[in-house]
Amino acid sequence: MEKEKLLNYIAPCSLLCYTCMSFKDGPSSTSAKKVYNYSDGWGEFYNTLIPEEKREEAYKEFSAFQNTLKFLGGASCPGCRNNPQSNKSGWGCAEGCVIPACVKEHGVDFCAECDEFPCQTCDNTGSKRIKEIGIEAYFEEMKDISHYIRYKKETE
Repeated sequence: MEKEKLLNYIAPCSLLCYTCMSFKDGPSSTSAKKVYNYSDGWGEFYNTLIPEEKREEAYKEFSAFQNTLKFLGGASCPGCRNNPQSNKSGWGCAEGCVIPACVKEHGVDFCAECDEFPCQTCDNTGSKRIKEIGIEAYFEEMKDISHYIRYKKETE
């Protein structure tokens, strides 16, 4: 995969913008748009098949499902590197993140490429993995893993 595309898909810190539900060009958003389009009208059709006493509840559930798909399909984040906030010093995709400004200051694309890595600003596992295997292999390794999985493991 070309480096420009990888730079849009992987944040300087190693988080995959690609797998974030807010990323406009990621699989979550594009899949939600497809499912929404394929299911449009299904609720009304289904309601003609189920007993009348269950229709209201079923329709509410389906409407909530479609609203969730619409929300996910409407993701608008262009990714950490293209986020207008990233051009402000000390502000990455997540409020308070200083990594985009730091990599710009050091003239690298990823923390892992910096001569000072690991440092107090960045010593995360993903960046270490990028340093070990490179960005293409890292993307292939991570592209089908939830952006949020590390938070789930921390709370279990």
